[in-house]
Amino acid sequence: MSAGQFLLVLRARWKAAFGTLAIALAIAVALSFVLPKKYTAFSSVVVDVKAIRLPALAYPLRFTTSTMSTQIDIVQSARVAQRVVKTLKLDQDAEFRRKWQDHTRDVVT
Repeated sequence: MSAGQFLLVLRARWKAAFGTLAIALAIAVALSFVLPKKYTAFSSVVVDVKAIRLPALAYPLRFTTSTMSTQIDIVQSARVAQRVVKTLKLDQDAEFRRKWQDHTRDVVT
């Protein structure tokens, strides 16, 4: 079948082609509204001490300090802490909760 013949078939059956396209589009739009939005992401942070030592020879203080400072800021962030509590279900552990309340005196920062 040549391209010209294909176009002739489309011209003759344009209502069926358009109808099929419209139905497919309507189903896609309906599903996008009905199905729940779910985005899952996983991440992990690994500090490789061996990799830090090699560039540290060229940039002794700047590289090591900035790299470790960034890693410490990430690990100490409230967002990471909340994710750990949620993942490990520590908020449901009575003993852990009591220790946390004793340590922080119920103050949330």
